[in-house]
Amino acid sequence: MNRDNVRNQWEHLVCLLADNHIRLTPRPEFLNKLDDRAVDAVKTKFFKNYKNWCKFLGRFLKMAYELHGLLAGNVSIVTGKNIKPSYGGDDEV
Repeated sequence: MNRDNVRNQWEHLVCLLADNHIRLTPRPEFLNKLDDRAVDAVKTKFFKNYKNWCKFLGRFLKMAYELHGLLAGNVSIVTGKNIKPSYGGDDEV
C-alpha cells in the first residue's frame, strides 16, 4: 500500500472509533478516553463484513487472522511476542 492509502485508512478507522464512542449508551465516564465498547463494536462490524466478503469469494485471507490477532493482543505461539502485521508496518520502499 502507498503512504496516502494508509493515511486514508487510518483516518477512516479513527472516525469509525470516534463515532461509535460518542454514540455509546450508557455514556462513557470519560469522553476523552476511548471506551473498549467502541473498539469491540467496530471490530465486530468489521469482521462480520469481512467474513461475509470472504465467504462470497470462497476463501479467508491470512490478513484477517493477523488483524484479529493484532486487535485482540494475541501472542504468537512461535515467537511468544504480540502478533504484528506481516508487512511490519514500516514505510514502503
